[in-house]
Amino acid sequence: MQDLKLNKNLENLYKVSSILVIILSIVGLLYAVNIFREGRLIGANASNTISLSGTGKVTAKPDTATITFSVREQTKQAKKTEYADEEDTKEVKESKDRITKKINVALTDLSKIVDKKDITTETYNSYPRYFYYTNGASGLIEGYDVSQTVSVKVIDIKNTSKILDIINKAGISEVSGPDYYIEKDEVFKDKAREDAISEAKRKANILAKQLGVSVLRIVSFTEDSSYAPVLYSVEKSDITGNAQAASTEPYLPEGENEITSSVTITFEIK
Repeated sequence: MQDLKLNKNLENLYKVSSILVIILSIVGLLYAVNIFREGRLIGANASNTISLSGTGKVTAKPDTATITFSVREQTKQAKKTEYADEEDTKEVKESKDRITKKINVALTDLSKIVDKKDITTETYNSYPRYFYYTNGASGLIEGYDVSQTVSVKVIDIKNTSKILDIINKAGISEVSGPDYYIEKDEVFKDKAREDAISEAKRKANILAKQLGVSVLRIVSFTEDSSYAPVLYSVEKSDITGNAQAASTEPYLPEGENEITSSVTITFEIK
């Protein structure tokens, strides 16, 4: 009877041990698979490698533009003073009023073809201008400089020339742009990167064949992307002149933008 009970216990122990061995085997297998996967990932240690570069370029027509314009006014004091007095404050106010008038004339007409959210004041400055002695030392205040810079985002680039014409008619002559670019360029960047990676892989396969080796995996990757927007500078003669006179809208070709991706990939070989 005792022998039967002992055999029963041994049998149960054998079953438990077998199950435990199976569980440990599965855990060990999973661990080995995980180690193998880690060895295949980018950044894993590799002793024999080759590094190749690839470049991808995509061109596309721009769909957005930015135009920036500034208005500046200078005041001169009747007398040089250390601090601003009431007369100085009045002159500064007059300068600000002249700037505001010019800006408002432009903004009133711009708002007819440009959404208000796309018109932004970039800077507004008002600061004293000092008199300098012949030895270079600064002296008293001789006047004030007041300026305001506004940027306009042009969603419909067909309106670019009209916007410049509006700015011109407002009597504003300091204009920068338009700078043409692609508002949502992720698709073009992805395509440029894809082409760059394909070129690097192609070079790696060719080199590996020439060396008599095999390409195993990628161990490192770097990318340097660039974006070349179309820049167009308006000549001064295009935007200056009497604001009362008839204005001619300048011809502004948009051209195409170039999106470039340059990658360097290091491959393990054997």
